[in-house]
Amino acid sequence: KFTYTNIVAINNRNAGFEIVGLMPSPVKTDAVLYIAAAKAGKLQIAITDMMGKQLQVKMISVNEGENKIHLNCSALPAGLYNLHCLSEAGKSNLRFVKQ
Repeated sequence: KFTYTNIVAINNRNAGFEIVGLMPSPVKTDAVLYIAAAKAGKLQIAITDMMGKQLQVKMISVNEGENKIHLNCSALPAGLYNLHCLSEAGKSNLRFVKQ
């Protein structure tokens, strides 16, 4: 016997934002973060190491639609990092490698 459960939306593109990608991969010095936003608003971007220590924090304004955010990663040593994006509409995370 089996039953189906209700489908739950994880990302709400009608009210929130979505991380589309980070280029180049792996990151060397500079990177471009691509974000799709349903509406204009403020977004906090934080880069943390794998232990959770915050290394960079940046507040930006995003426009409705596609957004390109330039990130300077030259001060980060080579390793694995988490990128956290937070707004009133929600949050999203992305893991990346810095060479």
